[in-house]
Amino acid sequence: MLFRSNRQLRRNSQLCAWFWDSADTNTTAPRLVTAHDIDPARFGLLHGLFRSRTTAIEALRAVAGEYGLCNILLGLEKRGATPNSPCFAHQIKRCKGACVGLETREQHAQRIC
Repeated sequence: MLFRSNRQLRRNSQLCAWFWDSADTNTTAPRLVTAHDIDPARFGLLHGLFRSRTTAIEALRAVAGEYGLCNILLGLEKRGATPNSPCFAHQIKRCKGACVGLETREQHAQRIC
């Protein structure tokens, strides 16, 4: 019983959220922050509250698929060998093309907010 209690406490310390400031043009991707990193003054820029990193990433992937967001710009996928290589989602017509310049980063950011 003691082990179970300790496991539940450990899970709660892994709470995290996506930090995304669409007004900051230098920021290209949302940043996953843990409960320890969350600044209460910036709660309005947080998206979701998740029990684990894995759950947070799965949720961001689902949002990306639903709104045609680019996995490269979201930090979910690394760019290929060439500088303008598309993300996998764009290749299967699920990304609107921010990775290859078909839309601006600002247009992309507006859909996520």
